[in-house]
Amino acid sequence: EPLSKKYAFLQFSKIELDLSNVTIKKKRVEEIESERFDLITSRAVADSNFLVKLSRHLIADGGNWLFYKGEESASQIEGKNVQIYSKNKRHYILIRNEEC
Repeated sequence: EPLSKKYAFLQFSKIELDLSNVTIKKKRVEEIESERFDLITSRAVADSNFLVKLSRHLIADGGNWLFYKGEESASQIEGKNVQIYSKNKRHYILIRNEEC
């Protein structure tokens, strides 16, 4: 999360919830080079296929992407490794690290 205000909130949440296994980066995904993560999340930023392509080099073996999207986004990505959960016109897209 490159924005200071959102980054600070995420850091606060991590501390309050005692999430010692969570790493929050104050960078855009394009600025992260060689680290690997078990979970990459995004909140309604871009098309799901684009987000997967943009961050594929950062996902660990067996890792997942979890995107929080609007009601029109459920059709953005398909595959046996994609699960979509819907509630109140919002979609949560879980993508397992396999070919999309």
